[in-house]
Amino acid sequence: MTDSGEFVPVVVEIPRGSRNKYEIDHETGEIWL
Repeated sequence: MTDSGEFVPVVVEIPRGSRNKYEIDHETGEIWL
């Protein structure tokens, strides 16, 4: 969320086989990288 309380849509591409870990919060719909 921005300081104004609005959501900003983004696209994050994670390549197949990447070692980056991500977690999806199903309650809020947030994705943490």
